[in-house]
Amino acid sequence: MKRWMAWLGVVCAAGLMFSACGGSPTSREASATAGEAAPLFYFSGDGLYMVGESGKPRLLAEEVELPSFSSTVQSLPAASGRYLLSPNGKKLSFSPRYNSLEDNIALYAADTAKGTVKTVCKDLAVDIEQFGVWKMVFRFGVDGTLYYIQQNREAVRTDLYAYEKGKSRLVAENVVSFYLGEDGKTILYYGGVEGTGSPQSASETFLQCWQAKYSISRLSLKRLDTQTGECVVLSEAASLNDLPQYDKTAFAYVVFIEQDKEQHPVQRQVGDMPESMDENRSAYDTLVLSPGVQIIKDTSRGAWILQAEGREPIVIESIRQPGTSADKIVENQLYFTMADGAVYYYNATPSSNQEANFFRLAIENGALKEKTALGPHVERVLESYRDGVFYYERVPDHTGEFLLCYTNGTDMVTLDNIQDLETLRVVGDQAYLIVSRKDAPQRYDIHSFDGKQAALWAENISTYGFFNNQLYYTQDNAAPFSLYQGNTLVAENVDGVIGLYEEP
Repeated sequence: MKRWMAWLGVVCAAGLMFSACGGSPTSREASATAGEAAPLFYFSGDGLYMVGESGKPRLLAEEVELPSFSSTVQSLPAASGRYLLSPNGKKLSFSPRYNSLEDNIALYAADTAKGTVKTVCKDLAVDIEQFGVWKMVFRFGVDGTLYYIQQNREAVRTDLYAYEKGKSRLVAENVVSFYLGEDGKTILYYGGVEGTGSPQSASETFLQCWQAKYSISRLSLKRLDTQTGECVVLSEAASLNDLPQYDKTAFAYVVFIEQDKEQHPVQRQVGDMPESMDENRSAYDTLVLSPGVQIIKDTSRGAWILQAEGREPIVIESIRQPGTSADKIVENQLYFTMADGAVYYYNATPSSNQEANFFRLAIENGALKEKTALGPHVERVLESYRDGVFYYERVPDHTGEFLLCYTNGTDMVTLDNIQDLETLRVVGDQAYLIVSRKDAPQRYDIHSFDGKQAALWAENISTYGFFNNQLYYTQDNAAPFSLYQGNTLVAENVDGVIGLYEEP
């Protein structure tokens, strides 16, 4: 046993479960929009390589800028820069030497099927916001078109371009940050307002010149129809910020932050909220099981209920505090995950009179067939695996100590032989447990799990990552690295593996 609390926070942040109070079951560990099926890209020597489902490396290019590399524990040796995979996985757009303080940054586009790489531009825009959050100066449209922002040094502005079939075309001038509509033709973007900047005595870089002309706290916000050319100005005093709410299809509805006449930030709204966006129900309060069947938090009934079309709602669990007034609502949430058609959930803060806080719901045709209590001391439900789920169970009378367990609703397995667990990851039909070594804290062993017991899969590894529904790892602790998948040597002399960004 060990003290797991620090690691539990990592699990929640990684989104390994459906959470009624935040998150979806989408992993963001070295993956792109394509998820766990995303290929592995890496640099070796002067070349950029790709490993697809075949597991065999393929050279994509030898004539691209090389990034810097770093080696970190619990992650494959990383190549710096920014890398984005198209939704269909056929195109890789990347900038290996991206630094917000540098000029003359190159952007490349690779065809992963043909194995070709072309230079898109040599003056990619910098992150002028300087907030430490990447607003994505390049991203893919739904049709695979690459959009990017390029610096215009002569006019001291940044312009938006579209790259397709090997050619670039100007889309809009003076674009700082942008969003692409899911309709494939609408773009929402921020642009600079001249005369709002702070003149500087020394303007050496493009960023300094831009700051002397524009202010990041006062920008225009515009909606562009790329087919008709119609451009609607939503604001001339918007602040560059993540939009609180908006209609992703065509931005007919947008909520944004704007400066009023007294320079105070206020929230503005353009358009009406679509019926599909229920402002009274958070997505985190709804678990969709199948078309027309969902579990929702219904405050009017004071309970979590199973709701199905044509059936009376079924109460899953009350959210009212027993013995209190009807208006007293318990603020805790339920946490859900699904396995083999069943729903598992636990109550993070159960009432003192509850004998269990972990349950399995067998649901058939929108009806609750059976509700089974599984345990009284569950701390968190993790990843589903085969016909069951992993979860943590508190050890009574031992503060902060937990057992890693697995259950399919009938059989329960306590993995008490697995200590110092760093990562639990389910890929396809295989579960992996990465365990730190007692004799060498910076080295790890990997165990596989078949639903009944754990078995040693690889030992004495230094770094690891998941790609192509496969686990890759290195056994070296200094670059260049040898890269393995199982007992198979994939590549030698690996300088750095690429971590893919996800579309927001």
